[in-house]
Amino acid sequence: MEFLDPNRPKICFLDDNFFACENWREIIAEVKAAGKRFQFKQGLDERLLDDEKIHEMMTWKYEKDWIFAFDNIDDWQIIESKLKRIAELYPESKRRSKFYILCGFDRSGKYDNEFWLSDIENVFKRCFLLAKHSALPYIMQYEKVDESEYRGLYIVMASWCNQPNIFKKFDFATFAMCKGMPKAAYKKYKRDIDEYLSDGGKKGVEWRRLEEFQKRHREIAEEWFHIVPDSLREGKARR
Repeated sequence: MEFLDPNRPKICFLDDNFFACENWREIIAEVKAAGKRFQFKQGLDERLLDDEKIHEMMTWKYEKDWIFAFDNIDDWQIIESKLKRIAELYPESKRRSKFYILCGFDRSGKYDNEFWLSDIENVFKRCFLLAKHSALPYIMQYEKVDESEYRGLYIVMASWCNQPNIFKKFDFATFAMCKGMPKAAYKKYKRDIDEYLSDGGKKGVEWRRLEEFQKRHREIAEEWFHIVPDSLREGKARR
């Protein structure tokens, strides 16, 4: 391989569309011959997977989780079909899939209120679809998020989603309320919101942003903010 450093213990690839290369078989044969663990850091295109590629991936000395991208909600059917196929072919595999979830990017360039509300809802749709199949989402914010009136909500969404142990166990509303507690109070009360308030606890900025959004956009909040992702996994009932 042209850029292989034999003194390095692992190989890291930054190409995010490896399987689109017509010579991927030859390239991966060279990688495997090197005998080193490796990883594609920018996210493979899961839509390109077929049985041959899935079987091939299972032979790799791969570092950590599979990393894919799920940028467009319109791809949900093909993303789900590939996750199901991996599970069908390798039901005992312990290898997890992680997906980058791009948010705040409007292909039409409008960036109006309608876009932001749709984008927020689509983030939850993608995250929960992945949770259903035991895959992990990781929110990536496009720079335009900084210009959105919902910037604070996006920050809390990323903080919730991008910590797997929290994402799996907390619904978003509970996490935002807990985020709005002082650290010492959270350690004391954990998720006991009622006790915290009855003892005179104050609602921090994250909590107030949540309540403001819930008042203005009740349908979105009621549909998505009270789901515990771990409850969506196949074989479990949805909360």
